[in-house]
Amino acid sequence: MVGDDAILITYEDTLNLIRHTVWRYIRQHERPDSDFPKLFEWAQLTWFQAYYRYDPRRGDFSTWIVWQIWGRLLANARKEHRDYVRQQRPPRDQRIPQPGWAVIDSLDELTDNGRRLLLLIADNLDQLEKELPLTSPRRALRRLYRWLREEQGWTRTAIQEAFTDMKTLFA
Repeated sequence: MVGDDAILITYEDTLNLIRHTVWRYIRQHERPDSDFPKLFEWAQLTWFQAYYRYDPRRGDFSTWIVWQIWGRLLANARKEHRDYVRQQRPPRDQRIPQPGWAVIDSLDELTDNGRRLLLLIADNLDQLEKELPLTSPRRALRRLYRWLREEQGWTRTAIQEAFTDMKTLFA
């Protein structure tokens, strides 16, 4: 019973500090004032969880508890943001372009070299997927350029025209 009284006394002593920390977080991170009750609940929960982990040898309780609350508020904000982004994303199978995309309807707008390039890539897709580094678009373009020059016999002008066509089509 004595330990419970000590917790309550310490909590009441630091209640204004908790409120101040939450309000400072709201102002600094431009959150709406209506978030205060939810964030204050998180701060209180953090306070009670952190109370037993406090080590007096590491510094003042008030400083330590502010950092604990601040860290929890930031972690919750990151989690909310991740969840929001995940909800906004289309399902994985809808993110990958399928062969029937609207670009095929735009083939008439391409020059002969642009059409040739698109059909050449489609015909050699398995080979290109193995050879092109998908982690670096710039290196992939350089390899594609070299492949067109060396193995397909394209001129620089034809490649530039085809790439310009693709750029305008996909922009």
